Amino acid sequence: MPPVITFSQLISHIERRTLTPEGLRRAFILDPANTTPFNPRFTINPDFVDISGLPRTAMECGNTLAIEAASAIEPEVRFEAAPMPPSIIAEGDSWFRLPRFLYPKTMADYLSESFPILNLAHWGDLLSSMYNDGRGQFVPFLSAGNIKVVMFSGGGNDILGETLERSLNLFDVGHADPQDASYYPTAFFFEQLARVMSIYTAIFDQVRFISPRTAVLVHGYDYAIPRENGIFLGVRLARRGLHPADRPELCKAIIRVMLNLFNESLAALAARYDNVRYVDLRNTIREDEWFDQELHPTATAAERMSVKLALALRKVLNVPEV
Repeated sequence: MPPVITFSQLISHIERRTLTPEGLRRAFILDPANTTPFNPRFTINPDFVDISGLPRTAMECGNTLAIEAASAIEPEVRFEAAPMPPSIIAEGDSWFRLPRFLYPKTMADYLSESFPILNLAHWGDLLSSMYNDGRGQFVPFLSAGNIKVVMFSGGGNDILGETLERSLNLFDVGHADPQDASYYPTAFFFEQLARVMSIYTAIFDQVRFISPRTAVLVHGYDYAIPRENGIFLGVRLARRGLHPADRPELCKAIIRVMLNLFNESLAALAARYDNVRYVDLRNTIREDEWFDQELHPTATAAERMSVKLALALRKVLNVPEV
């Protein structure tokens, strides 16, 4: 079956803002060569768009066009243009924001239906970029003095992102049982984890210093599942000899160990602050509720997790449950 539209027609649709959500989903697909954990990137779908004679152009501009097209359908609210800062700020990664219409709603999307939230999150962001040496996007709002809660979703890119392979020991036949999963995180992983917690510490201290009455809400991540040829986790584990197709339970157990260490560290750190609340999201997403098979929840799962965050938000805000 030949492609449906030409490349020039795709550009025309994007420029004239006539590309429908369904057309968007058909025109772009995940780019496995450039996608990293928590940072999905897109390329043009050659089964829908004729890129004859333009394959390199399609590869180089596919992600930019996909994001531009999604923004044209539903423009993002930029923090610089917000007419009146809301009382809740969301800062984070892909668990708070994903390209709309290319991915399902996130937790922050569902929470925004009930709470006055300004979402500054962006998929792919590292925790260090959110903090930005004390100059994060959320800081000007704190200085205004009317922010009640800042929600953070961060750290996943730091520990399961592009450095994942350095964080894992090579497969060892003497540690092939899932109960041996704790053997695989390397010293580098623990260094990365410590670095993430030091940045969270700096963020918590900064919020308390600038706006002592502002509460901070943080969460860990649920147990992502590495799959055979999975572009987020599976291929990276396979490069260390840990093949999800051959040893699925061991691979699942390794990621589980790493995420438990992250969650436990963040929970312990949050407990040191009176104004910080940690929300445990583990065991919320079912195995068949990963939208891209490995790392991002379906809308149903995201909504279920948002209920847990909403409960914590209401307690922090001292408002009755609904």
